[in-house]
Amino acid sequence: MDLENRLVTQKQLFRVLNYFIFLERRQVEIYLSQSARCLNRHLAEAFHHFAVVEQGHVDNLTTALEARGGRVGPVAYLTEGLGTLAGRAFRASGARTMLRLNVAIETKAATDYRRLIARVDDPQLRNTLISNCLEEEMHAAWMDAFRRGQTYGPE
Repeated sequence: MDLENRLVTQKQLFRVLNYFIFLERRQVEIYLSQSARCLNRHLAEAFHHFAVVEQGHVDNLTTALEARGGRVGPVAYLTEGLGTLAGRAFRASGARTMLRLNVAIETKAATDYRRLIARVDDPQLRNTLISNCLEEEMHAAWMDAFRRGQTYGPE
């Protein structure tokens, strides 16, 4: 994201919201694919839950974009299936490797959300972005803890 330390223009906001919608859609695909392929039932349910939450992000960002006169651009749909392909690599690479990658994706998303939050003055949009950011941080923390064996679930 190429945001400087100033408020975003409407054009920049539309571009950045589309960027987030693109990323959130890929996360939904990744988590649904990982959930379907995961042998650990607890982890599979967690991935499914993450997908539901990420779909909520897609929905609330789309609503925010459209409420401001923008629309979801074609890029959000161009790479449809990319997340599914990444999710398929889950069993091949192992849970720990995929969790490490998921944590990196979630951490990057949270960082980008924080950068945008600092540059948006609309209170309603800020609240949406803060909520999404917190959920990205919680996903990263949970997956990192699970990867390290600090979170246990039924097998």
